[in-house]
Amino acid sequence: MVKTMDKPVDKERKMERAVKRTTETSPDLNRRLGVYLADLTVLCAKLHSYHWYVQGLAFFSLHEQFEVFYEKAKTDMDELAERMLAIGLKPVASLKGTLELADLKERPDEFGSDMEFVKAVRADFFHMVEETEEAIELSEKAKDDVTNDMMVAFKKYYDKVLWMLDASMVKMPEGDESIK
Repeated sequence: MVKTMDKPVDKERKMERAVKRTTETSPDLNRRLGVYLADLTVLCAKLHSYHWYVQGLAFFSLHEQFEVFYEKAKTDMDELAERMLAIGLKPVASLKGTLELADLKERPDEFGSDMEFVKAVRADFFHMVEETEEAIELSEKAKDDVTNDMMVAFKKYYDKVLWMLDASMVKMPEGDESIK
C-alpha cells in the first residue's frame, strides 16, 4: 500500500483550482446564486409578514405554518450564502443590495385573508421553483455537483410544499362531510 501525503501548499492549490473552476467558468451560475440568495431573503421577510398579518378561519394553523416556512427560508439562506463563500463568491448581505438584486418584490405591511396569503405564498414558492430549476441547469453545466445537490434538495422541498398548498386550496362541494 502506497501512502501519499499532500503538502499543505498542494492542498491549498487544489482548493484554489476548485474554487476558480466554478467562479471563473460559470458567471451565469454565479449571478443566479446571487439573485437566488436575494430572493430567499425577500421570501423570508414576506413569509414573516404573512405570519404576522394573516386573518381568517385558518389563522392559527397558518400562523404556525408561515413560521415553519420562514425558518426554512432562513436556513436555506444561510446554507446558500456559506456555499457561495466556499466557492469564492461574495453573497449580498445588505437590505439595499438584496432589494436591488432580487426578482421577488416586497409586500406591503397589510392584513390579508388566510386564503389570499396561501395563494400569495404559492406564487412566491412557484417563483422559487423556477429559479431553482435554472440554478440546477446552470450548476450541472458548470459541473458544480455540491451546488447542484443543494438546489435539487431545495426543489424537492418546494415541490412538496406546493402540492400541500394546492391541496389546502381545494374547495369542497357544499354538504361534503368528508372533512368532518
